[in-house]
Amino acid sequence: MRASPARRRQHQPVYVVDDDDDDDDDDDLEVVIIEDTRSPRRRRQTSSSSASSASRPSRRKRSKVRAATIDLTVESDEDGTKPKANHVNGLADGVSDQILRQLSCPICLDPIKELSSSTCGHVFCHTCIREAVRIHHRCPSCQRKLNLRDIHRIYL
Repeated sequence: MRASPARRRQHQPVYVVDDDDDDDDDDDLEVVIIEDTRSPRRRRQTSSSSASSASRPSRRKRSKVRAATIDLTVESDEDGTKPKANHVNGLADGVSDQILRQLSCPICLDPIKELSSSTCGHVFCHTCIREAVRIHHRCPSCQRKLNLRDIHRIYL
């Protein structure tokens, strides 16, 4: 039996990004991605079929590489300025109070006071969940094991 030939390492695709800091003009940003389109290698033939392989040329075909160009320019407004990002405004106090009134604690069944969450994602009153975890060491909703370190306050 013949020993298997050493396997050649498969080459991973090469990605080339041109990032010149010398270029002052930011309007013509361009990225070139090069993909390797080689087909998977075929297994070597056994010695019984090596006679037919002698008539083939010994050189292997070179792989074809294709390049793609992707335009990453930023569109500007009519006056030539770049659009500004929309800033997310924080919740108003009235909105956060409305959300808290809609939530009820599954332990005491009252509206949640001092919103807290466990690592499993369930929300409770801070004092209720601390007492439950201190005594039972489990989440009251899903029975996952918890420690006091696994309880986190949520500030809205």
